[in-house]
Amino acid sequence: MYFKSLTINNLFSYHGSCSFDLRPPDDAERNIVIIQGRNGDGKTSFLNSVKILFSGVNEDIRRTVQRSRIPTRRQYVCGIENEWWGILNQQARLTGGSVLSCGVQAIWESDDGEVSAERKWLIDYGRNEYQEEVIVSTPALGVLLGKDAEDYLERSFPRSYIPFFFFDGEEVQSLAEANDNEVIAKMEQLLNIRPLENIQERLRELVRDWRRNAMSSEQRKELTRQETLRRSKESDLAIIAQQKLLYQAEIEETEDHLNKIARHLKILRGSPDQESEINIKAQIKLKEELRQQHMAEISEAFQRDAFLKLTPGLVEKALKTTEILSAQEQRIPPEILNSLKQELSEIFTKPPYSSPRLENPQVAFYQQRIIRALEYLDLPENNDALFNIDGNRVRSLSSLLSSYQGVHKPHQNLQKSLKNAYELAQEITRLEYQLKDAGDMSNKQRAEHARLSDEEERYKDNLLTLKDKLRDHEKQQLIIGIELTKIEKEISRRENTVNQADDSERQLKFAERLRSALNEVKERLKRQKRAELEESYNRHLKQLLDSNSLIAQVKINEHFEITYLDAQQNKIGMSSVSAGMKQLSITALFWGLKEISARELPLIIDTPMGRIDRQHQDNLLLKYYPKIGRQVILLPTDSELDERKRALLKPYIYKEFHLSNPHGTQTEIIERTI
Repeated sequence: MYFKSLTINNLFSYHGSCSFDLRPPDDAERNIVIIQGRNGDGKTSFLNSVKILFSGVNEDIRRTVQRSRIPTRRQYVCGIENEWWGILNQQARLTGGSVLSCGVQAIWESDDGEVSAERKWLIDYGRNEYQEEVIVSTPALGVLLGKDAEDYLERSFPRSYIPFFFFDGEEVQSLAEANDNEVIAKMEQLLNIRPLENIQERLRELVRDWRRNAMSSEQRKELTRQETLRRSKESDLAIIAQQKLLYQAEIEETEDHLNKIARHLKILRGSPDQESEINIKAQIKLKEELRQQHMAEISEAFQRDAFLKLTPGLVEKALKTTEILSAQEQRIPPEILNSLKQELSEIFTKPPYSSPRLENPQVAFYQQRIIRALEYLDLPENNDALFNIDGNRVRSLSSLLSSYQGVHKPHQNLQKSLKNAYELAQEITRLEYQLKDAGDMSNKQRAEHARLSDEEERYKDNLLTLKDKLRDHEKQQLIIGIELTKIEKEISRRENTVNQADDSERQLKFAERLRSALNEVKERLKRQKRAELEESYNRHLKQLLDSNSLIAQVKINEHFEITYLDAQQNKIGMSSVSAGMKQLSITALFWGLKEISARELPLIIDTPMGRIDRQHQDNLLLKYYPKIGRQVILLPTDSELDERKRALLKPYIYKEFHLSNPHGTQTEIIERTI
């Protein structure tokens, strides 16, 4: 697969329809496209446009927006006021109407012939909504739309492959120390190991069905009841999830409306000077955060042990009862004590005797000590206790209640939190009143200011109500999730305890043998791929890091986790490896993955030189980029690819573009002659 062209229309920094002719020449020696520009000129927009074509607005692409929370799909597409413009080019947004379109189209050559794929968005800014459309034209299947088009894109270029083929060279170093399940799963997908996992999962589902068929009627009836209960809980969860989405949408709309009201109020009152307003808002934000902390402490206390802190009298009564019960627990029945007194007192007067034998005064002395010790255990029975529990529990309860005695003043922290929360609320009200000071306004302006202020209070109250409802639904979701886990365990237990019928038993035995065989094949394949990848990884790392003396070898374990070793085979901590070496290491890993997977796909690399020194940059230019694939698209800055480096790479370049975006809203493309 290789790209013939890419057209970006009003997307990110590209205004209008901007096309790149990427068709490679017949000359197999030349495989590199250079798209060069300064920071902010459109290189990252180019990279993200290609990613979004194949993956859509997924979580990975939304994470690129620098903010405290990951934006929703609607926020990513339509924008977030004062934080994110959205995907539509800002120049197109300023000069267009309320309904505008943007998108990206690629034409590539596949094994079946030429394929065209387009993903575009129609954005209605008046309603803050959008429509997304995917169209794929193929030589064998014709025109595909919607899910069929998405499935074809997934087969052509799976989403799990994107981090290994379209990436930022400076950021990709983080993968060198990730070793997390998500990255490892993507590596297994690229090496064709994951399909065996999918087969095993399907086989596990078949085994569950066969076990059900082998159950007795009583067990099957109970299992059916449990499964019905599970479906009911799952339905409840689905309803709660849908309601949460509605509340979240209402919260977003309410917050948007509050922002509009705030802007109108600011215009009406002329607002205090900007520096003063910023200072007041900062104070309000800080005090509100402190108030929320105190309220959280109060809320947590009332959910846990506030009743113990606030009822010292009840605690004292309960503690006295535990002392009585503890004493009663140690009480020995009278008949046993009397028997012990009789038996133990005669122990010194009956044979056999000690040697030497005790004198009479000694015998009398020890008899009296035994009698007194037994009398100490003769405790009176007390039936006036408020409650009655066993010894272990009464000791635990006594230990717990002791910490809530009045002498420890357990209510002080709760009282202090309430006082602080109240004082902060008063201070916030004062600051908000100061911020809302209308100043010198006309009667008409004052009336409008009062109306908007009332409306603002109503929306704020509604916002608090919506957030309370959202929290309640989240709590319900958690409770039902716990109940569902218990039901799943009960279903699993019943399935595992049922005797199997003869036919189903044979099926199950066959399935277990098949699962064992598949697992052996999978493990053998993993060992083979791991060994091949480790060898390829180390070979390419030596090519790229030829002046390195720190990393002598890279080991990949059976879980595809990566470890660096020095010349003495000692592990090297990730923090000991420089950012440049990590980038070269992960580049060698990608090289090995592409080599072992034998997938011929184009590479797009933003900031290809990253934090790498000159000698290693030359290694990339001469040993890596010319050999890694048929089509390699590099997105360097002017400083990354100067004339000396361009001269090294020139024999392998077949297309070169220069990007310019002086105003930040309109990338211009200039194709250079090679």
